[in-house]
Amino acid sequence: MASITLTLEEYEGLKEKYRTAENEAARLTNELARVRTEDSSGQVAPLVVLVRNALDVVSFAVANLPPETTKNWPVEAIRMVSVLTAKLPDHTERDASFALELSGFADECDRIDRMRRGLGISDTD
Repeated sequence: MASITLTLEEYEGLKEKYRTAENEAARLTNELARVRTEDSSGQVAPLVVLVRNALDVVSFAVANLPPETTKNWPVEAIRMVSVLTAKLPDHTERDASFALELSGFADECDRIDRMRRGLGISDTD
């Protein structure tokens, strides 16, 4: 196994560079969030509000209308919402988690729909 020997001065220098890089990453993350939400035309902000409210509706529907009891979920639309959530200008880790949840939900809806078709259950039954 290889080993590396550093002087205390070199080690402290590396720690300082690491702290500097962390601070720069935090600064750039904040700047990116600011740029993403910048809206000189005034058109993006209302759309973000619309999407945020629509995501609340989707979240409610997913939580209260399971695919076992609700037929004809728009699977491809759910998948698209899952993908596009990451493109929101104010995207957060919560959004990433919700996108994964939506993707799994779409897969489950698709699986149950295929099972229904295999059993010969029509959309009107």
